[in-house]
Amino acid sequence: MTSSTPAIDRFHGKYTVNPATKCHEWTGSISSQAGYPTIGIGRSKPEYAYRVAWTAANGPMPTTPPPDGSWRWELHHDCENKRCVNADHVVLLTNKQHAARHKALRAARAAQSMLEAA
Repeated sequence: MTSSTPAIDRFHGKYTVNPATKCHEWTGSISSQAGYPTIGIGRSKPEYAYRVAWTAANGPMPTTPPPDGSWRWELHHDCENKRCVNADHVVLLTNKQHAARHKALRAARAAQSMLEAA
């Protein structure tokens, strides 16, 4: 059974701040599927903790369609630390923008691996 205390109030005791990166590293539960931090927001409804942080700082996710023809809005960790729940490290992107960032990150990692192997 989930606490009746609002998720954002329970949220603040469930992370530690990494002084080097300024990431708020989640110490609470982690989803078994993707490894993202989760927090209960209802009787049986977990939510990603970084979404709770972003929403508390910025308001609800947009409900209007993205202007670039994407099918939805998404949140992206600029710090590349999926356990980070610092709202300042999470940005709102369209699905197309998010996919393009991940494609660029994969290409950069592949190039780095090739350099290290040479």
